[in-house]
Amino acid sequence: MNRNCTRQRFLEAHGDLPPNQIVALIGSHRRLSWPPLCPACGGAASTHIDVAKIFGRRAQHGSSAYYRLIVRMPIPFCWSCAERHQQLVKHVPSVIGSFFRTPAVLSFAGAVAGAAILSSIFLQGENVSPGARLDAFGGIVLLAGLGIFITAREARFLRVPPLTDITSACDFSDSVGYPFGRRRFYAIRNPAFADAFIRANQERLWTDAIRKRDDWISGIVFVVLVVAALIAWFVRK
Repeated sequence: MNRNCTRQRFLEAHGDLPPNQIVALIGSHRRLSWPPLCPACGGAASTHIDVAKIFGRRAQHGSSAYYRLIVRMPIPFCWSCAERHQQLVKHVPSVIGSFFRTPAVLSFAGAVAGAAILSSIFLQGENVSPGARLDAFGGIVLLAGLGIFITAREARFLRVPPLTDITSACDFSDSVGYPFGRRRFYAIRNPAFADAFIRANQERLWTDAIRKRDDWISGIVFVVLVVAALIAWFVRK
């Protein structure tokens, strides 16, 4: 997905919040400093919730390949809001249940079928050399392992519940800073938490000066690419 579209959609989804409660930060989300407050009610935080979101991205360099990833953040909450979240959170399948509910399980079934064919030909058949049996066994293990890996990788997306009314109090966007590194928006419902969050991450604010610098570099890179394309076109002529 285009990063500009991602940014615009996130900002539009939280257009009811005042500008000072939409916080733009640079750098990895793993290095954030979280204030000891609850973003839902503004009370003192006493626990945290591992909030997870699924983001879809298109591979870089003009590729049409599309992939998904899960971003998790340990966001502080008070006990009351955390308990309310547990009441609201949608039930998700177990590890085993998600494994057999994802469409990717077809890859596992195909791997099992291929392994069964190899087994019937090379492991159970007659007049098969020990070397061929060993190669067939290695192929069976590889097929089974690949099928399990692909299915398990896709099944994990089924175990990410949607945000509740509590966890959406501190919503976050996908990274929107490509190609300048990580930039992310945070939409915070409680103004006290938003102010404390800004103070705690003052050095990470995505300021207007940084945005202007990014835009300037983007313009330079665009001009360079256009000039390079024109030069390549004239050379071919």
